[in-house]
Amino acid sequence: MARTPRRFQRASTVELEPERLRGTLAFMFETRYPQRVTRFAAESPQLQADYADCWTPLPVRFTPPTGQEFAASTSDGYSTPSAR
Repeated sequence: MARTPRRFQRASTVELEPERLRGTLAFMFETRYPQRVTRFAAESPQLQADYADCWTPLPVRFTPPTGQEFAASTSDGYSTPSAR
């Protein structure tokens, strides 16, 4: 499924409820820990090297914090693995 601004807008504003997806192995998860792929995965012929390009049609809606804002966002004790 192509990522388009219209689909992005709908997905960003639709009422959230469980939705069953068929015919796909796609999944998403969230973690505060850094993720790394194995050498085997990084060198696999199945690697989709141009994957990031599929996101270029979407508008940028995030401005990363800088300076004082960044310091404040990481001082909650939960933003870094060492704070466990």
